[in-house]
Amino acid sequence: MEHFSEGDDAPAEDVAAGPAGANFSGPDAPDKKQHSSLMRRLVHCANRPLATKSEMQRGWWTIRLKAREAMMKVVRWLTAVAAIASILSVQASDRALGAQGDPEVILYRFSGVFDNGSGPGVGVATIFHCTNFSGVTENVRFVVRDAVGGVVANFAASIAHLRTLTFATHPVVLYLNATLNTGQINLAGTAAIAATSTSVVCTAMVIDAAANSPQGFALHGIRFNPVPGSQE
Repeated sequence: MEHFSEGDDAPAEDVAAGPAGANFSGPDAPDKKQHSSLMRRLVHCANRPLATKSEMQRGWWTIRLKAREAMMKVVRWLTAVAAIASILSVQASDRALGAQGDPEVILYRFSGVFDNGSGPGVGVATIFHCTNFSGVTENVRFVVRDAVGGVVANFAASIAHLRTLTFATHPVVLYLNATLNTGQINLAGTAAIAATSTSVVCTAMVIDAAANSPQGFALHGIRFNPVPGSQE
């Protein structure tokens, strides 16, 4: 096989054939210098790496910057969504607080309500304390039943924001109270408390109506429709 350098004369058939079998015959065929230059460019392209180290580093940083920009956009979107959700949650909570004129919802049931039927300031009575923290005036309703389920009181009152009112089955000495006038409740009855807001809390006690200090015991109430995030 004959060898030649770029400065030697290549065989005529090689010049005519050119790279990759291209047809360089005829009057348009390149001369030897053009052929050598073309071959050098082809060899240079074939041997050139796909990217230099610096080019690869620049490309990598470009990818990282674009990824960071995309991540920041996602973070901004998530922050905006969280802010909107928080506003909607606050608005929903405000609506849930209710006000006078809103439907009443059941808040508590107390079992063990007792009254011995005595007059004001004597005997044994059951008292209820309720506090409103809804931000507006609310209505509170008490429905008391005797041991066989008969209704002995159905009483509603208005409670201003942050006010506490006391209600009793008959008047007691210890507390200034509104009177439910249930009459005698033998064998223990029940009381249901409803309000126009869930932001009302209540307690109940059976006490000595004549005592000047708390003498009695608390009743365990079952809470319905609690304030979100609270526990009783």
